[in-house]
Amino acid sequence: MTIELKTTEDFSGVIYTQGNFYSREPSCFLDPVRGRSFTMSIPLNKCDTERNGDKYSNIVVIQHDDELLTPGDAAFTLECDFSRPRDLTVSADLNGSKKRSTKSSIALIDADPGSDRRKRSAYVESYGDEVVFMPKQAYRKVNDEL
Repeated sequence: MTIELKTTEDFSGVIYTQGNFYSREPSCFLDPVRGRSFTMSIPLNKCDTERNGDKYSNIVVIQHDDELLTPGDAAFTLECDFSRPRDLTVSADLNGSKKRSTKSSIALIDADPGSDRRKRSAYVESYGDEVVFMPKQAYRKVNDEL
């Protein structure tokens, strides 16, 4: 599962799969210095990726503070479903890679790990090679003091 995150403002928080904040395993955790474009490749057999038949899902948390989950942080449920048949063009590849049909989706959920993972604020899906989520409103860090 490859995630490409693009922000409208510089981001210097942390990006991780839910349940892997403390382990900080490189494939499950990204701590960028600063920037607006980030890529994270999550193995299908690591980072608490859940498998149900040919469907894989994981939750990615976008956290503005390096240590604290605060209002304004976001979490997304990512799903890749390889069970949906579709027409494919068959071609030869000298490297032997195999292209599988997929359905991919992204859902915006509450970043709190204790929240209901099924409750979605927004949802988008695609039957192509990628799915893109662009919120209608900007989700920004809330700067309220505790």
